Amino acid sequence: MAEYITINIKFYTGTEKETNLTHYDYVKGVDFKVKQGTRLRTVLKQIGFKKKSRHNFFLNSERIHTLTKLNDKDQISCLTATGGG
Repeated sequence: MAEYITINIKFYTGTEKETNLTHYDYVKGVDFKVKQGTRLRTVLKQIGFKKKSRHNFFLNSERIHTLTKLNDKDQISCLTATGGG
């Protein structure tokens, strides 16, 4: 039987609007219960997040790719990629 883990994702700069989430909490983010080893892109797909290439994802403050496998209690942040100087 698969082991389940809990992860938390916080969306910044309005990125939560690109999901099908309802009742998003800007302070707490949103918790997901997923199978151990689930990739970030799988979770994003489940919540309707499509424009992944325009965003940066961070796991415990380190930049990650959507192919990253998730572990229990991971804290993920999603920010819009911006440029300029």
